[in-house]
Amino acid sequence: TTLRRPGVCSMLKSFSGAVLVLFQGGPQSSKEAQDEDPWDMDISLLRAIGVTSRYVLSSAGGKFEAPSPALPALPSTEILSDLKLKDLEEDPDLKALVDQAQPWYDHYFHDDLIEEVRCWGAESRVAFLVCSHSGHQKNDETPPKWRFLGLIIYKLWGPPLRSMSILRVVVPGEYRLQGYGRVLMRWVIEKARGMSRSICSRLTLCSLPEAIPFYERLQFTPIPQDDPEDAPPPDPELPQPMPGSLWMQLKCGRVTKTGGRR
Repeated sequence: TTLRRPGVCSMLKSFSGAVLVLFQGGPQSSKEAQDEDPWDMDISLLRAIGVTSRYVLSSAGGKFEAPSPALPALPSTEILSDLKLKDLEEDPDLKALVDQAQPWYDHYFHDDLIEEVRCWGAESRVAFLVCSHSGHQKNDETPPKWRFLGLIIYKLWGPPLRSMSILRVVVPGEYRLQGYGRVLMRWVIEKARGMSRSICSRLTLCSLPEAIPFYERLQFTPIPQDDPEDAPPPDPELPQPMPGSLWMQLKCGRVTKTGGRR
């Protein structure tokens, strides 16, 4: 680990401030692993705390060298929104995205993405967070048009419920802690806020226990389960809450002004 390298402890004796120590985790046994940048697995965490460059420890003398190359810049992203089941099944580029998303969807929810969208009905929609695919595939195959960075599935309930349910949020493990989940959530929040309150007055979701702080930072609050008017939309096709899950909501919607006295 970093703390075992020569000179590190003596450097820290006169240090005043905070120190973040990242452990690679587990011995590197293969030759390929030994040749890799030992920080590669920690890039997402470094980005999450706002680090843009890294200092490396010299093997001679225990001194810090000049900053190593900056962390790779996050790719330019776009959101493919309001996609219907028919779009996912018929568009070749979207089918390729579904293929990329399915292993992670199965990992988190143990289900089939297409089948769940079908079960949730014609009003359910999917939005993909993507970036342009760079690099080459094995055997010189043409890479997909887009690289999958995340998805969100949502459903609008019109009057009298006037709410939008967030059914699923998925970010691949390799892209977690890089802000992609927040990008998706802020997008759907702005979408709901842009609607009239007569159509959508709140966003609702069922949060896993470990995700509750994330949604609280986005101003979601617990739904009072003892108030029938605040209960989530009754739909047997919606995901059933897991133990410890919490129904949450965010009040939103655009106030429609009516003509007043001149």
